[in-house]
Amino acid sequence: MSDDLSGLNLYDLFREEVESQAAQLVDGLLSVERTGRSGAAIEPLMRAAHSIKGAGRVVQAEAVVQTAHALEDALVAAQHG
Repeated sequence: MSDDLSGLNLYDLFREEVESQAAQLVDGLLSVERTGRSGAAIEPLMRAAHSIKGAGRVVQAEAVVQTAHALEDALVAAQHG
């Protein structure tokens, strides 16, 4: 994300945040798939999903909030095997 946010609106910021967090999720999920699950590998994925959920709440995107919450639940289940 650029340091100059003066020209961005709330939805632009939301999009950038979700793109960044989604990239972390993809990379992390591929890593977990290759190496097997572990609490240490899943923890950053949970943070990324939580960040997406929070960003969705800010722009009142309820479908995003619900999807991110479901992802968090799935990641918690993965942590517990």
